[in-house]
Amino acid sequence: MEHNLDKLKERLLPLYVNLRKDCNADENLCPFLMQWGDKFPIKENDGIIFYGRATNGWSHGTWDDDIFFSNDDNSNERGWNRDDQMQWVENQWSSSEDGYNTNRSQFWNIIKGVSTHFYGQEWFNFVAWSNICKVAPNAQGNPSYKLFKKTSNNNIEVLKSELDFWSPKYIVFLTDGMKRDNKTRISWWTDPFISSLLSDGDGKEPLPFCEVPWDKENPEIKIQVYKLKEKYIIRSLHPQSRKVAPHKDAIINLIEMIEKGTQPGKCS
Repeated sequence: MEHNLDKLKERLLPLYVNLRKDCNADENLCPFLMQWGDKFPIKENDGIIFYGRATNGWSHGTWDDDIFFSNDDNSNERGWNRDDQMQWVENQWSSSEDGYNTNRSQFWNIIKGVSTHFYGQEWFNFVAWSNICKVAPNAQGNPSYKLFKKTSNNNIEVLKSELDFWSPKYIVFLTDGMKRDNKTRISWWTDPFISSLLSDGDGKEPLPFCEVPWDKENPEIKIQVYKLKEKYIIRSLHPQSRKVAPHKDAIINLIEMIEKGTQPGKCS
């Protein structure tokens, strides 16, 4: 049994048309499609999807849907189901032709560390990666707040489609920020997505069932955990310029705790 990827494409295509309209097909911006390993679990409520903020420079994109969503186009601009997707992270771990070595990235160190713990050395075959922002500058940098707001509704719909299709048990957002005092969370990146998944329409902010500190020197830095039916949302900081080992270990410990059946509220 395999995932019916055509169904995912059918859901995503009109949403990316909307994103193109949001951006007026700006040539300085680049669309992004999620990537998955070819052994991502088939059954519902299984597996891990990691979410970052946005691509910081990305050459695999074009507003031409015939190329971007192609099944076999050899162009570097093809975004859909690329031949090397996810495996490229491992291939570029220590060296690469373009100079981007993934082992220098705290983001990829967290993802590889967590994934290797549960899936072994071929971790890239079993997990998926996406970004909450599907459009970003094609040179480098995150989208502006204006672009973030302009594309927010369609970004949310794409994320919902991704989660509905893949049905992961663990949704790991590595997207929040922290002010320089290391006490005040910068949450606007992630808030709209959490609210869209968990809000019951009463206008109240969804609350995590537990929070786990992982940086001994900065106890206000915490991972938040939410329950979404049979799924778990693990919300944490973007790892850039942060310690990798304690952050990675905290995520691993949370997943292991949940797998062992520890009741909500006991994760601290």
